[in-house]
Amino acid sequence: MKQKFKESGPTSIYISHVVLHEKHPLLRKLKIETLKLLLIDSTVIYLSIGQSLYTPGSNDQLVYIVLFGRLNLQVTSGREGEEVEIIGRVNLGWTLGEEILFDRGMQIR
Repeated sequence: MKQKFKESGPTSIYISHVVLHEKHPLLRKLKIETLKLLLIDSTVIYLSIGQSLYTPGSNDQLVYIVLFGRLNLQVTSGREGEEVEIIGRVNLGWTLGEEILFDRGMQIR
């Protein structure tokens, strides 16, 4: 997370699992013990405006949960990918890549 009040340097913020459990629309549906296990085996990824989570054709087995903010789903076209079309939006609490949980053949994004 970037520092909002200063021009220089990144900063980090601690948010307890209790607060995530209380406030997050998806995580509040889990038992607190399940949330703890999920957080132990997870990595938090921070994206800047304009940064991509993954590119077309990526092949991974990861599931992403939006903790804060939102993401645009977009496709690129043209020779150099110069044309971008937004085809959807992923909001707070939504997931990306969950199709891998149901079908291992759906690994190409």
